[in-house]
Amino acid sequence: MSMLIGPVKVNCVKDAELKIGKSGNAYVKFSVAYNERVKDDAGNWGPLMWEDAKNEYDSVGEYHDVTVFAREDNPGIVDQAAELKKGDFIEITGKRSLRGYLRKDGSRGTASDIVVDAIKVINTRSDSATSTASAPEVVEVSAAPF
Repeated sequence: MSMLIGPVKVNCVKDAELKIGKSGNAYVKFSVAYNERVKDDAGNWGPLMWEDAKNEYDSVGEYHDVTVFAREDNPGIVDQAAELKKGDFIEITGKRSLRGYLRKDGSRGTASDIVVDAIKVINTRSDSATSTASAPEVVEVSAAPF
């Protein structure tokens, strides 16, 4: 089962890897994290930390594996995604699906995968190091290629 998401702002937690599939088509894989922000007792915004969680249902952060496929109608999205680095702050739109897996210890886990339709770069690591940031480029794709 998949669900449409976005736009949602996320942090890249793994450098993008450009890959070539068995069919010869290019695609990009990387990982992102979404952190829910809450107000503290003083009214300041900040991320919810594990030590602040009141119970096991409080959201602390979510990690997602992301895939961006090349498209004939918009091949630029793969080039854009291939440039993403750990620490980049982006906005994505796409389809999210959950899959189960077995851990090494035999217990079951759930992983979240997102196939991205659009990426908007908000801030890169290099933008943080300099005071001049270029305007973000938005590349949209109408649908996933499968």
